[in-house]
Amino acid sequence: MVNAVFIIDPGMTRSFGHNYVYNHTFGQAFSKAGLPVSFFFNDRLTDALLDEYPNSTACFAWFLYQEMHNNRLSEEKFQHSASSLAAELQAYINSRLDASTLILAHTLEPVSLLGFALWYTSITENQRPYLALNLMLGVDGTPQCQSRLETACSLLRGCPKARLFGGSSSVGEMLTTLMGKECPTMPTPLPEHPESYHNHTCPTEPLFGMAGDWRPGKNLHILPSALTRYLAQGGQGRFAIQATPTDTQIHSVVLALHDLSHTFPGRINLNTHYLDERAYYRNMASFTAMIIPYTAEAYSRYRPSGLVIESAAMAVPAICAQEGFMREELAPLRNGSLFMPAPTAACLAEALFQFEREMRKRKALALNAAQDYCRRHDIRHFANGFLLAA
Repeated sequence: MVNAVFIIDPGMTRSFGHNYVYNHTFGQAFSKAGLPVSFFFNDRLTDALLDEYPNSTACFAWFLYQEMHNNRLSEEKFQHSASSLAAELQAYINSRLDASTLILAHTLEPVSLLGFALWYTSITENQRPYLALNLMLGVDGTPQCQSRLETACSLLRGCPKARLFGGSSSVGEMLTTLMGKECPTMPTPLPEHPESYHNHTCPTEPLFGMAGDWRPGKNLHILPSALTRYLAQGGQGRFAIQATPTDTQIHSVVLALHDLSHTFPGRINLNTHYLDERAYYRNMASFTAMIIPYTAEAYSRYRPSGLVIESAAMAVPAICAQEGFMREELAPLRNGSLFMPAPTAACLAEALFQFEREMRKRKALALNAAQDYCRRHDIRHFANGFLLAA
């Protein structure tokens, strides 16, 4: 019987993002079940969380968070970072736990995954709390990451109160194999009442949208050439680009799109300003289609994309890669999404023309599929499942 919940996330930040939505939605679900909820993050909590959960605390050291995100850690530093996280968890959390507490923890990379495993197994067995450990984006399919995953799973395998789950079905399958018991896939949280955002009208000209956190590895460099091909060859659509560049390597793409907006006036609206949560979803719901140019290498079968899931919930079909998580998530949905045979500028331009010809049919498919999809991704039901399992 669970009597309290701690939500732990060493990757929490003050800006809007998927981590924030995960944690806030889980917190609401547990609070509605009558349980006290506490948070432990690396940084100051947002005012919204402080107001809703007045007993929340934030206790992870910022230097440790930065250290964990250094991809070039040596083996010695890797072990040191994992041990440091385990020590901080022990110092700040152990005195507030008992065997009836549920720990919901997010781990974003192998360092924090191993750190959580080291901490949890250090607790005396009869005092261990229930543990639900989310691997979310913590698996990239590399041999090194696979090795870390196997190490953490071996530590947790003998802990009946520990439960692992992942952010894509492929991660869930891999964890199930390693743990010898079912490790489910966690649905991505959606906005409250997503149906209120659905746009049931189809414009005469498509509005192609792009959104999200722009950084290297997302294949964004094909956009200027693809849009030029499409517009120069008579494409009738417009483009709404909500870009949040997070790396200087992306600035050249943003500048090229800015120049392109002057070459084709009125056809490209480029906005690099931050949008709050509701504006973000309203913006997405206005798109006739969402362009997600990511490659399978960037978002493989191990790494889910929030944009893919959010666009499906918003009844917005996607134009995306033929392989990886995008197809895994959207193809069974039959929501009118269009899959490019290759993630190139030429293929994207052709996909834009094809979508323009078929947009009414594809928009209708997206609306029909969205309702069932939103029910499947209701994270509140998923949260209640933890309480029932405990």
